[in-house]
Amino acid sequence: MCKILVIHPFSLRLDSDAPVREFAEGEHTLSEAEYEHWFVQGCIAEGRAKLFSNVDKGGAGGTAQVTREDLMALSAARLRELCEAAGITVPSGSPTKAVLVDLLLAGAEGVTLVSGQDGIQIQKAEAE
Repeated sequence: MCKILVIHPFSLRLDSDAPVREFAEGEHTLSEAEYEHWFVQGCIAEGRAKLFSNVDKGGAGGTAQVTREDLMALSAARLRELCEAAGITVPSGSPTKAVLVDLLLAGAEGVTLVSGQDGIQIQKAEAE
């Protein structure tokens, strides 16, 4: 079994007699058959879902790397929230989403963007 983080919802039917499984935005555990299905592999390759660590190897979850596309899918308000949480100064006025995404990708010292079951979050380095 393995886990994926669904970015863009999708449905899967393993065969014509099987029920349809809906994959809403968030974390999902997949059977081996679901994981190996061509459609799920396509969703992972296209960025509609991201693979977490394999559950059988002790990973009960994990984080996925955040991409520019992931950030551009967020609202400008959410991007502002992430900038504020990271301690990044946002230009006055109404900066475009692209500007906010650039600021987040440039980052701040000791701050990392992570994509987990609760969406994209700010992770700060532990103080020494």
